[in-house]
Amino acid sequence: MAYTSYLPTSSWQPLPSQYLPSPPSTLTFDPVSPLLFASSQAGTITSHFCSPTTGLGGRYTSYKAHWGAVGECTVDNTGILSVGGGQMGGRRGGSVKMATRRGLALWTVE
Repeated sequence: MAYTSYLPTSSWQPLPSQYLPSPPSTLTFDPVSPLLFASSQAGTITSHFCSPTTGLGGRYTSYKAHWGAVGECTVDNTGILSVGGGQMGGRRGGSVKMATRRGLALWTVE
């Protein structure tokens, strides 16, 4: 994912952080626990511990959710619902996945 400049004449580029080394495709806060979920263009969903006093902490979990980029991601009491794209075994198309906060798949529709 390429960064787009907000100012036409600006050459400013954000630096990667140690917790989010590549720009996430989606960011979602967990309403139940202090976690921030970041999904990537590679199909990985990673959760990071957040504290109101210290900010973003270390990585909590990380798992491969889809074969392509994660387009949407939401969190509720039962787990993480994500929609992604990509192809597997010559089949093209997207998938919808429901997983626990630790990454264990509850169900998948491809």
